[in-house]
Amino acid sequence: TEWISFNNTQFTRNWNKMYGIELYNHMVDGEESNNLHFDPNYIHVRQKLSRMLRSHIDPNFKRAVRSI
Repeated sequence: TEWISFNNTQFTRNWNKMYGIELYNHMVDGEESNNLHFDPNYIHVRQKLSRMLRSHIDPNFKRAVRSI
């Protein structure tokens, strides 16, 4: 989960301003008590899920990632 800034009058998202990021392994932590966001062993998982989330919400992000 990425908690980002949102302007509710203009209905725009600000991906540069994050209020929080959460990443949990539900196979071993169903209670979500251990946030793995800062765990270096999960950096690739975190990056992949972040790209998936952004490309699903923002089609322009998907095109930008493809052109890189």
